[in-house]
Amino acid sequence: MPVLRVENLTKKFGGLTAVSDVSFIVDDGEVLGLIGPNGAGKTTCFNMIAGSLPPTKGKVHFKDETITGLAPHKICHKGIARTFQIVKPLKKLSVFNNVLIAVLSKIKSLNEAEGKAREVIAFSGMENLADKKAGELSTGNLKRLELTRALATNPSLLLLDEPMGGLNGQEVEQAIQLIKDIKETGMTVVIIEHIMRALMQVSDRIVVLAQGEKIAEGVPGDIARNDAVIKAYLGEEYHA
Repeated sequence: MPVLRVENLTKKFGGLTAVSDVSFIVDDGEVLGLIGPNGAGKTTCFNMIAGSLPPTKGKVHFKDETITGLAPHKICHKGIARTFQIVKPLKKLSVFNNVLIAVLSKIKSLNEAEGKAREVIAFSGMENLADKKAGELSTGNLKRLELTRALATNPSLLLLDEPMGGLNGQEVEQAIQLIKDIKETGMTVVIIEHIMRALMQVSDRIVVLAQGEKIAEGVPGDIARNDAVIKAYLGEEYHA
């Protein structure tokens, strides 16, 4: 059963069409990769799904409900959480309190929320950093905190916008494992990522955008061999 259905999603900024008639579905428990060159419209799609931007045309359906045009906080309460390419934690607060604030968006009992925050921090492997101020974290741990805060809202659909950007090799491997762990919980994930070896490992299917349009969709192996994708994004060296 589809958790997310995007139908003919279009976004125009004046005379520029950033996204044009993009449609795809995401099944329950699936990890869907969303790839394409810079400026392809990937983050704009996320912004429309999560309510940050109203679409010019098209609809977004989450489970059995149309959520097109709802405010971001309402969409979050329905069970969609997202991360951002540029992380913006509450730098003067600890990792624990950053996560606790996210939990409190759904749970109003402080005792219960504190327990949930500790649980999510443990799941994401940040226990040893719980008392550290967010502003003192490395890039890799800031990315992990961003994902942890999203998980803290208890979503059924998680939108990850370049969660591995700026990470070193070891941090990328840790991020891959965390996404696999998230998938094991049954959560549905859509992930934008430019590190192809990582994306190919975690994705069940991949949708490819170029110049705002969907040019391909399929399992990772088929996408890696798709001539249009190689030409528009991957390059001949990847194919080789």
